[in-house]
Amino acid sequence: MKSKYMPLVVGILLIMAGAAFAPPCVPSYPDVIPVGTSHCFHVCPGTYITITLEGNLNGAGAIPVLIMQPGCQTAYCNEPPCPPIAPPPDLVFGGDPYFPDDWYGESNCIIIYLHWVHDNVWSFEVFSFCEGCFCVTFDRQLAVQFNNDFVAQPMDNSVKLTWSTASESNNDHFEIDRDGAKIGDVAATNNPTGSPYTFTDHSAVNGTEYTYALVAVDVSETRQELGHISATPSSAHVTISSYALHQNYPNPFNPETSIDFDLVQDGVAKLAIYNVMGQTVATLVNGNESAGRHTVVFNGANLPSGVYLYKLEANGFSDTKKLVLLK
Repeated sequence: MKSKYMPLVVGILLIMAGAAFAPPCVPSYPDVIPVGTSHCFHVCPGTYITITLEGNLNGAGAIPVLIMQPGCQTAYCNEPPCPPIAPPPDLVFGGDPYFPDDWYGESNCIIIYLHWVHDNVWSFEVFSFCEGCFCVTFDRQLAVQFNNDFVAQPMDNSVKLTWSTASESNNDHFEIDRDGAKIGDVAATNNPTGSPYTFTDHSAVNGTEYTYALVAVDVSETRQELGHISATPSSAHVTISSYALHQNYPNPFNPETSIDFDLVQDGVAKLAIYNVMGQTVATLVNGNESAGRHTVVFNGANLPSGVYLYKLEANGFSDTKKLVLLK
């Protein structure tokens, strides 16, 4: 009598025989991936490969932006079909505690390390635990390695922005956008070990919430948004301990500029604009004012271009500064 287990035994033997005669898995991959190109990786269980990413920006801050997709019949790769395997969803700097200076990512099939070697060259290392294909596109490079420390400090009628970089490579400048519109540029030091930066928005108005975006722009005009943050300036953010007349902003100006002054106590204050001959051309404040910081807008639309003086007199305090109207 035949055993009821005979079909199962035969099935196992057939699977074993098929595995014995299956062609061996042979990995295939490029030696070099230049920036702007896509390539197919066919890996096998136990595969370890190291290839080179060649960029056009130099330095540890010029981090490759990689697009990795399962399979090799994608929008970027057009290779013969093979079993698609999922690459890591992203690479994280210091993701592996044993290699804190590398970018690291893993999926159920693949571990990838990425680190800068020298002169426009990055090392791309792949460890595979299964057989299949995935597509790698070296899309572009970042000019800045950001510290994720974009901070907005609200002040009286202004907002101070601070940030820093861990490294920079071929970075040209930073752009400051407010509510979707550019309000300023900050020149980059392009220091390979990074730098701290500050920018103050002097045109902010108390009580208004603003959203700021920080954008790095490299020498080829490629833009990289680093972060965004919101802040609301207020007079509550300033403590007046002395009388002061502040420099107008902007300066030079056309046709409007803002002038701030501080009063320690209530009293009569006078703020006037004079030409270089000492003649009064405008009186902005002349009367009782409360203690605190005050902002006055001066419009010089009816005046010719030139250098003017503005003078504050209050409670025995007096100070004079220059402003430039440039049409």
